[in-house]
Formats: sequence, structure tokens, C-alpha cells
Amino acid sequence: MFLGLPNKKTILNAHFAGELEQQLAAVEEQNNNILANKNSFDDLNIAWNALESAGITENKYTRQTIASLSNLWNNIQALAKKKIEILNNHILEKNANKVTGDQEKAFKQSFDHFDKDKTGSLDRIELKACLQSLDHAVSDSALDNIFTKYANENGRIPFSGFIQFITNISADRDSPEDIKNAFATLAGGADYVTKEKLSPVFSQDQVNYFLARMPPYPGVDGAYDYKKFTDDVLYGST
Repeated sequence: MFLGLPNKKTILNAHFAGELEQQLAAVEEQNNNILANKNSFDDLNIAWNALESAGITENKYTRQTIASLSNLWNNIQALAKKKIEILNNHILEKNANKVTGDQEKAFKQSFDHFDKDKTGSLDRIELKACLQSLDHAVSDSALDNIFTKYANENGRIPFSGFIQFITNISADRDSPEDIKNAFATLAGGADYVTKEKLSPVFSQDQVNYFLARMPPYPGVDGAYDYKKFTDDVLYGST
């Protein structure tokens, strides 16, 4: 493995083909291969110390020393980390027209909060909790589809994959006017909706969700303002 370190550096410095997400997956795979050999490097360190303790300071089979190998090892890890960071930034820039700066910041805060082991990626339980915190609960089958499409080589969702998923579902989302028109149809053209109008169409959980977040419509008992709900909750910052 260690004789192959220079080759790893050459690979990481090379241009990866394909979409940005494919390039990121390729670099992450190389990085995972490097990190998987951490125990071997630790063993080499122990062996080198043993040689020095025995008074053996030269090895006719290689010019490498533990210092040169350590330097190369650290440089390769830093290079992989930098490459991943750059590709993640490019992916975020590519999706900038779909996600605002404030949205990206909120998504990153939520992502980091649920990334309990601080790996920069989420497992199934962490992703599901993260999406629920963003009012986007998903079923187990939907979660399977997300991991099939957006997971990295470790079977986890990196932040770039998370943003890609969020932007894709946002692109498929109805516009605020579409939502208001749908509520208006349920309300018979009124500017407010009632529990009685919602119940025949939505599940009890969905009705509870709406009523917990829709502000009361002024002047009408038991009425809710679906327009403010759409603007402030579905498409706003609350």
C-alpha cells in the first residue's frame, strides 16, 4: 500500500470525468481506500520504531523513511479532503439557482445537527430525522430510493447529495399560486378553509398538521387563513 502512495497522489491530482456528483463519488472512493489503510500505517510506525530501537537505521530496499512516508501520507489525506471540498462547492454553486443562500444555511445547520458522528454524511436514521425537522417526513420506501440515488460509496448521504435531493424535490413542488388555488377549490372560493373542508380530502395527520400551522382567519369562527399559511409556512422562513 505504502509504495502505492505516490500513485494515489497522482490519481487524486488527475481530472475525473463525468458529472460533478460522479467526480465526487470517485474522489470519495479514493479517500475511503486511503483511510482504510490507517491501521497499516500505524503498524509501519511501530515496526520502524522497533528497527530504530535495535540500532537499524538503513534499509537497502528503499530510500523512504518514516518521516518521508508520514509527510506523503498527510499530504495525500489533505489533498483528498481539499478535492472533496472543492467538488462540494462546485455542486452547491451548480444548484445555487435552486436554493437561496439563507435556505442553504438552514439546510447546513440541520444537516450538521443530525450528523452526530461528524462524518460529513448521514445514515438512514439521521437523514430521516433531518428531513422530519424540515417538515419533509418520508416513508421507509422513499428513504430507500433516496439512498439508492444520492448515497456515497459508504452508503451514506453527503451534504452535496442532500442538497441535490432537496433541490430536486423543490423543483417538483407546486408554486404558491398552485397551492392557494387548490385550497380555494376546497374552500369553495372563500379566502379561508375550515376543518370540515379539509377532512374529506386529507388524512387526520395531515389535517392536524394544517390546523397546527395555519393562522386563524379574522372574523370567522373555526376558519383558517390558507393564503398566509402558504406564504409564511410553506414558502417562507417559519
